[in-house]
Amino acid sequence: MSGLDRFAQMDAIPLVRMGAALSLILAGNPAFSYNFPLMLFGVVSFELTSTAPQQFFLTMVVFTGLFDFINLLGNGFTIRTIVAFIVMCLKVPIYMGGLTSLRNRGGEIAWGSQGFAPAAWMPAGMGGGAGQPLGSDSAPAHHDPSPPGAFGGGGYRLGGDSGGAPPPRTTRDGYTSIA
Repeated sequence: MSGLDRFAQMDAIPLVRMGAALSLILAGNPAFSYNFPLMLFGVVSFELTSTAPQQFFLTMVVFTGLFDFINLLGNGFTIRTIVAFIVMCLKVPIYMGGLTSLRNRGGEIAWGSQGFAPAAWMPAGMGGGAGQPLGSDSAPAHHDPSPPGAFGGGGYRLGGDSGGAPPPRTTRDGYTSIA
């Protein structure tokens, strides 16, 4: 059994929690401060039922591992750099174990032509669930905005023209009921 197979069989949740604890030491150092919120997001992403947060976390683990390596080359030898090196090394088993966990949950990370991050986490207009995929030639559907004052659903009217109807009753706090 190779080392990568052993990493893939490890449970990633305790590793992410250990990485969050160690990253708290690095939170005061501007060069490595991104590790603490990333590891906290990792703890949350493994506990959610959706696979999209876990996909995004694993993608970010790869990129921040590269940032860690670059930052370690430029810093001197201190206790914080030792902890940063340990956190960087933890990212390998976190990624491998997290990828196995993601596959067991029915998810996958696409590193091909469709991009590197899950489509559900792309910003509006950048592709995925509600937007237009990157590289497509068709424009997204244009929705006309509703006229001012036309809100869907029930609620309270805060003023404006009542359209010739008799004025609605006012509640004790000054709002008028629509329903």
